[in-house]
Amino acid sequence: MRTFSFADLRPYVTPPLPAENLGLFISMMRYTVDVNSGDFWSLVRDLHQKIYDSLKSGDKFVAAIMVEGLMKMVTRFNSFRMGTSALNYTGVVPVQTDYGMTKVVGIHGFVSAYGLGPEFASQAQLFNDRLFWDFTYLEEDMDEGMVKAIVDEIKGILKSVID
Repeated sequence: MRTFSFADLRPYVTPPLPAENLGLFISMMRYTVDVNSGDFWSLVRDLHQKIYDSLKSGDKFVAAIMVEGLMKMVTRFNSFRMGTSALNYTGVVPVQTDYGMTKVVGIHGFVSAYGLGPEFASQAQLFNDRLFWDFTYLEEDMDEGMVKAIVDEIKGILKSVID
């Protein structure tokens, strides 16, 4: 399975950026893991270890330099996707539940699905002590039944941890 994460490079910018500067300084990190290597938690540990090791070794700086060439190759040949899956987790969303007469009851978002992007993508965040998790996919990649099966499997894995 190919997947990717993004490393925050803001702490390494010289001179340091002021907090109000909203510039995006990230590095795209691409990883491959063997999904046949065991159970779900072994896969998660393997991926987490790869991400941790690459960030500790400074790969985020190399990736920042190489990303332009990688993106040119991906878009020119259009022969493979950047990843199989994408998960964006933003943590607790700093939004109030009440703004005068307006009540916020939930927050939804998405990770863009497109031909070079992942086959299955999701956006998760916490709001008002609830997890909101939205999924996107392209109909050319999978049908609704397959998506339901993937989401049900994710729910089952999460419930097994909670119970």
